[in-house]
Amino acid sequence: MTCISHCLFYVIPFVEQYSEYESYENRRWQDLDEKKVNSWANVWEQSVDQWNQRPVVHEVGSMSPWTYQYLDQAADKIAEWAISLNQKYIGVYQDNSPVSLATILGLVKAGVVAVLFNTRESPQKLSTLANNSGVKIIIGNPISSIETYDPNLILERPWQARTLAKYRSHITINDPGVIIFTSGTSGHSKPALFSHRRLIGAGISWSLRTNISFKSKCYITLPLYHGNGLAIAFASCVEVGACAVVRDRFSASAFLTDVRTYSCDSSVYIGELWRYLVNRPQKPDDSENPLRIIFGNGLTSSLWKTVVERFGIEHIVEH
Repeated sequence: MTCISHCLFYVIPFVEQYSEYESYENRRWQDLDEKKVNSWANVWEQSVDQWNQRPVVHEVGSMSPWTYQYLDQAADKIAEWAISLNQKYIGVYQDNSPVSLATILGLVKAGVVAVLFNTRESPQKLSTLANNSGVKIIIGNPISSIETYDPNLILERPWQARTLAKYRSHITINDPGVIIFTSGTSGHSKPALFSHRRLIGAGISWSLRTNISFKSKCYITLPLYHGNGLAIAFASCVEVGACAVVRDRFSASAFLTDVRTYSCDSSVYIGELWRYLVNRPQKPDDSENPLRIIFGNGLTSSLWKTVVERFGIEHIVEH
């Protein structure tokens, strides 16, 4: 992962600090090792204890955000439900929302591997994927031939207590926390394992290099069932106590409106996202927005200068 700048139009202010980043990362990992952290859930709960009343996720269109404490309690309800099922894998088939984050965090808290299914795939294909992956239970939208539960009904239950760490004591930091599916050149979906170490490490590394802080609001329109949305963007928010502003799907026409409405200073991307935005009719006030930090992968050199100048971007971290 590198920070890149177009020298005539854009200056990255933190390049000289890479050695400091490495020193901080080493100290952070040493602290986690000393505390015997074995799960991303431990890091999540550390953030909850530190920022419990701060907003952690705000869904576009909703009246108010969920706080760290509220999302944690929702995750505990999912965890309690998952523990009662005694499953190693449970599928998640949901669009971006606070509920989907509560579901993923709840499964991680319960020591269950969350298998994240692409909501744009056909139910028939997902049924085959679920069977091939050993997934017998889905939480979210129904998939034929797979037992399905509605997370909203689970979240209506009263909160009992924080999920005990003993329920994830059997896992190690190198075990998978979530499994996502990527498409290869053959078109067949392939599982990609995201270990707890990878989820934690992504949050540490990307939050440092993007320079987001607990004051940041990060706009996430990429799906949370993929790595960029979950491991890079949301895990970074968790690491520093920031708030994720989530939209169920990317909309080029709504992008700047959302950024302005929710005062987002940062956003995660793939290159196609910026190509769609650049191809929209230009407006004189495109640069009049709070967005200053973007991070992800696939921003091509042909788009770089246009994106920086047109939208007023100050800091880009390209993977």
